[in-house]
This record gives sequence, C-alpha cells and structure tokens, in this order.
Amino acid sequence: MRPHASATAEAAPAPSTLRQPPLADTCCLSLPLSANDIAKESRRSTITAQDVLAALRELEFDDFLPTVESALAAFREQEKGRSIEAAAKRAAKLQAAGGSGGEGAAGADEGDEDVDIMGNDDDAGADADADADAE
Repeated sequence: MRPHASATAEAAPAPSTLRQPPLADTCCLSLPLSANDIAKESRRSTITAQDVLAALRELEFDDFLPTVESALAAFREQEKGRSIEAAAKRAAKLQAAGGSGGEGAAGADEGDEDVDIMGNDDDAGADADADADAE
C-alpha cells in the first residue's frame, strides 16, 4: 500500500523548523578562522597559542581566557618536564656508550660514521668524488 501524500510531507521538516547550529559549533568554526587571520596579519602561516588567545578576545570570549591560559600554562609545564626527562635519558645513554670518562656527547660521536638518507656511506661518495677529480 502506498503512503498518503500527507505522511510523506510530515517526514521532511519544514524550512522554518530546521535546527540552527549550536553556539559551540559556530564558535569552533569562527575561533580558528579568526586565529588564522591574526597569524596572516603577522605574515605567519602557523597559528600560535597567542593567536588563539587574541582570537578569543576579538570574538568577545573574555570569560574563557583565564581557563584557557591556565590550561596552556599546565600544558607548557608538562611539555617542559617531558623535554627535561628526554634530555636526561639521552645524556645517560650517551654517558653509558662513551664510558665513564668525561668525554660526554663529543666522545660518543667521534667514532660514528655518517650515512646519508639512502643508506650509502659518505666515504663511498668521497671515493666517487676523488675518482671524478682524478680523471
């Protein structure tokens, strides 16, 4: 049995009853666009945290600034801790590889042979250059 025309008309909402996008959707779209404009005004292609904070001010979301700034400070402290931890691990690894002497990073790199991206030894390239000079 075919549905009535009135049943199909009820299935599609009338244009006046279409739902407006939530405020959060609008903010999530306008904030990065505004931050991108601020970065472009400074002739940069990368958006920084300062650009986002300036965009929040520009869009009159000043109430969010303290929360965002504290979250940014916490993130930067966490990243600083990770960086220090990674540096300490690298130093310990270099010291273990270099022995107990006071050579540090310089002593660990002296014996290493440079290899290019393709995996060829630099010495092989130097030999090819020397052969070309000899001709």
